[in-house]
Amino acid sequence: MRTFIPVLALLALLGVSCPPLTGPTTPPPAPQPTPPPAPTEDDSLSDEALERELLEEEARIEQELLQMEAELDRQTSTEGADLVKEEAPTPPATPPMPQPQPAPTPAPAPQPAPTPAPAPAPQPTPAPPPPPTPVTFGGTVLAGSNAPLIDWNRADYDKAKQSGRLVVLYFYADWCPICRDEVQNALYPAFNELTRNDVVGFRVNYNDSYTEPAEDDLAREFGVAYQHTKVFLQGNTRVLKSLEKWDKARYHAEIRSYAD
Repeated sequence: MRTFIPVLALLALLGVSCPPLTGPTTPPPAPQPTPPPAPTEDDSLSDEALERELLEEEARIEQELLQMEAELDRQTSTEGADLVKEEAPTPPATPPMPQPQPAPTPAPAPQPAPTPAPAPAPQPTPAPPPPPTPVTFGGTVLAGSNAPLIDWNRADYDKAKQSGRLVVLYFYADWCPICRDEVQNALYPAFNELTRNDVVGFRVNYNDSYTEPAEDDLAREFGVAYQHTKVFLQGNTRVLKSLEKWDKARYHAEIRSYAD
């Protein structure tokens, strides 16, 4: 009887009635499983909320795990790098390469003293030109004393060219106002102020009532086509020809330029 007491107790707890222990008994029919109660609408909602909460919690835990793994990997790599730095051997210091010493510069060889250049030979002073040959002119002197200005004539003209003097010809017309003004205010005063005797001038009549055939020939010889033309001669060579109107200073400058 002691053996069956726990079993009977268990069966009582399960709600199974036990037949009396006396005599043979017919086994009781097997208990039919009680069907679970049909879920209500509130139960369905509670299950869905619970499932959602479980999924969210699982996702949060998974995210935290991933963050912990990343942090662990970072710490591991940092510690490994520090370990490599600590364990890496310091390369031995390379001794400095010896620098080649520059070769000593040889002292410059003594230079011989420069030979002084010979002094230039004194140049002979050119002799001054000989004074012009004294000439006596027979024509009418219009101005000047040392350098006369003469009314043109063939004899004095030829003497002047042969004497080596500078010959000044002025082609003059009595009807020309420029000629009259230039002669009175420039040509005559310039010759009156000359102190040199290596110049002689001639007033040549041109294309007026006083012009002679020889003066026409002279004008054609030098291509004179206008009155108040000036012509300078050195011997038989023409060195200047000008149709401009000159003042006294211009006469002095041109005479000095060709006579010096």
